[in-house]
Amino acid sequence: MISYQELLPLGTGLIVTSASFCLGLAYSNWPFDYFTLYSDGGDEAFKQSLDHLLLWSKVPRFVHWTLHGVIGLGYIGCFIKIFKPDPDQSLFEYGTLVLFVVATVMYLTNIRLGILSAEKGEWGDVDEQTGINVIAASTGLLVFVLIGILLLQFGLWYAVHADRVLKEKYLKEEAAKEAKLEKESEKTEDKAAEESEAKPDSYKYKSKKSSTSGSKSTATTAQKRKA
Repeated sequence: MISYQELLPLGTGLIVTSASFCLGLAYSNWPFDYFTLYSDGGDEAFKQSLDHLLLWSKVPRFVHWTLHGVIGLGYIGCFIKIFKPDPDQSLFEYGTLVLFVVATVMYLTNIRLGILSAEKGEWGDVDEQTGINVIAASTGLLVFVLIGILLLQFGLWYAVHADRVLKEKYLKEEAAKEAKLEKESEKTEDKAAEESEAKPDSYKYKSKKSSTSGSKSTATTAQKRKA
């Protein structure tokens, strides 16, 4: 039976994999977004960006399902980690979930709807070039959100790692102190044992000496009486 603690690395892996996958998709849009949003590429750049969006709108449905499945894996990872969150790590876990929700809302409201607008040629209250730039800007903001997710997970890993190192160092120091105290206690006990062994010999010597002196005094008294 797999314990909850053993599932935590799986949750982290799902979160990192999902965020990294979405970052890869955003990176694939960068060559088109750069010439429309960050530099003046002219009408040709907007045409290429529009063709790229139309390509996304015409791909088979399982391509979109694959993306949605990967996003779902990220949510599964978040739910695994917030099921029994450690109080010291809860801010990292809930922060990751919040950023995932923000990224999903940005994708559905700006990028996904923008692709549908490009397919239908209906851009609402803005013109085509402005609509394309809105999608590009949303993709750029999405990159920062996804990087934030990865940074939170890296910060959580570093915090856990640093805490484990400090605990191991503390336990080693405590073990060294206990070993030192045990050695000192053993030395004290050995010294006390040696002293206790030396006392009976000294007592025997004193008793023998007193008995000898007593015998001599008795003999002297007897001689005096005879005289």
